[in-house]
Amino acid sequence: MHKIVLTTLATLGAAGIFGLSTSTTTASAATSKVNSYISSKNITPAKITKSIWNGFPKYKYRHGKGKPEGVVVHETANPSSTIYNEIAYMKNNYQNAFVHSFVDGSRIINIANTDYLAWGVGSPGNSRFVQFEQVEVHSKSAFAHEVANAAWYTAYLLKEYNLKPNDAAYDGKGTVWSHGSVASHLGGSTHTDPVGYYSATGKKYFGQGYTMAMFYQMVKKYYNGFSTSHTKLVNATYTSVNKQAKLSSKYKSYYLYNHVKGSNKNATKQSWSKISPKVGKTYYIDMTAKKSTGSMWYRIRPSKNSTKRYWVYSGNLTSIKDVATLVNATYTSVNKQAKLSSKYKSYYLYNHVKGSNKNATKQSWSKISPKVGKTYYIDMTAKKSTGSMWYRIRPSKNSTKRYWVYSGNLTSIKDVATLVNATYTSVNKQAKLSSKYKSYYLYNHVKGSNKNATKQSWSKISPKVGKTYYIDMTAKKSTGSMWYRIRPSKSSTKRYWVYSGNLTSIKDVATTTATATSASVESSSAASSSVTSSSSSN
Repeated sequence: MHKIVLTTLATLGAAGIFGLSTSTTTASAATSKVNSYISSKNITPAKITKSIWNGFPKYKYRHGKGKPEGVVVHETANPSSTIYNEIAYMKNNYQNAFVHSFVDGSRIINIANTDYLAWGVGSPGNSRFVQFEQVEVHSKSAFAHEVANAAWYTAYLLKEYNLKPNDAAYDGKGTVWSHGSVASHLGGSTHTDPVGYYSATGKKYFGQGYTMAMFYQMVKKYYNGFSTSHTKLVNATYTSVNKQAKLSSKYKSYYLYNHVKGSNKNATKQSWSKISPKVGKTYYIDMTAKKSTGSMWYRIRPSKNSTKRYWVYSGNLTSIKDVATLVNATYTSVNKQAKLSSKYKSYYLYNHVKGSNKNATKQSWSKISPKVGKTYYIDMTAKKSTGSMWYRIRPSKNSTKRYWVYSGNLTSIKDVATLVNATYTSVNKQAKLSSKYKSYYLYNHVKGSNKNATKQSWSKISPKVGKTYYIDMTAKKSTGSMWYRIRPSKSSTKRYWVYSGNLTSIKDVATTTATATSASVESSSAASSSVTSSSSSN
């Protein structure tokens, strides 16, 4: 910023340096050839390039951080320099002076945080104003573009800090200042820029000197064109996270955004339909943003692997928590059985071990026809590294349905008995039903020796203590216990197995042939006696 103090501007008159009377200003501003050229060519101001250098000191304005009272427009007074040369020079010599930004015909580069003061106009102006420099350009188009950029940036800064346009040239109480106006009304400097540069360059390329009054009209035009909702962007601290949350019932009171509202100039409202909103639905959070105002924002996804990411204010979410990290589990094949606990409704059924498989999801209990006390079969266990035990259950021995449950869902967990051998023998016996029969069960096969053995109702054999039942087969199990296949009558086709403890008075049934022979002998003997007796009487 190699400024030359201009001492020969007296030929321009005081009005040329520090402004004209109100009526003259309005007239000259209204007929500005530069402003007309900008409008006719529909010149679009450049976008702001943020290139903040942390080497600049940070001192608050007199009313505090982020509270400037206006904008000072400078000009470098160096016809042979470029915007990048000026920026480099300023960084190396900031101890003497520095401004917040630089403007030329194609760029607006912000190099110092405008929330803090700069050293460009001396005291007391430094503690009051945002300040930027214009680099001298050397063509008609470049000058028009530079004026457009400078006027738009001035209007932008006013909007940023909720200030209204007010030309300070007349009474030293406005918000739009030239360096010359600061020197005239506040002191601290003898510089007069950008008045001389504006006047000379305007005459050279447009045949009319350009003035601060004309510039101020462009500032007002841009200011009035801004949306009334324009607010100053605030800083935000971003943190990558792995969290989840549920959508709040209040979400319709807020909006979905593509960026953090108020921290990114491109932040715009998005349609909630983009994330299929549903109250209570779980959304996944991969980043948080804490704004300098204190509010918290979250970047959410509708599913863990979704590429759709949108920002929401914290008020949109409930139950915010870390996503559980998957833990290891040791799996073991087993052959067990267990009964469903009365507490099963306090837990869930899963397709995988919860917390050990990313695809684990809750399943409906209806899939296994839940019934307290019902026996379920276990073919695998999983002991998680956290210590908890999980079981993969089936509703029946041969079922292909398999689901995982936490151990708290089950009671009476035990090994399924292995089938044992039995030696079967056909017999012809009989026995009486013991008074202890209700302590045992009736079966269709020998229990523990046939996989299809199931309990049967005693009513099938009309049970009665002391009643005789007929045995056509015995089975001696390899464990030593004896079982009998009984019929409720000699000719009955109903056959059921009972443990020996159900019977008493077990004995062979006398054969039919032996009984007939005995009766014949007795009959013959009786006849002989009769004959003998008759003969004697005779």
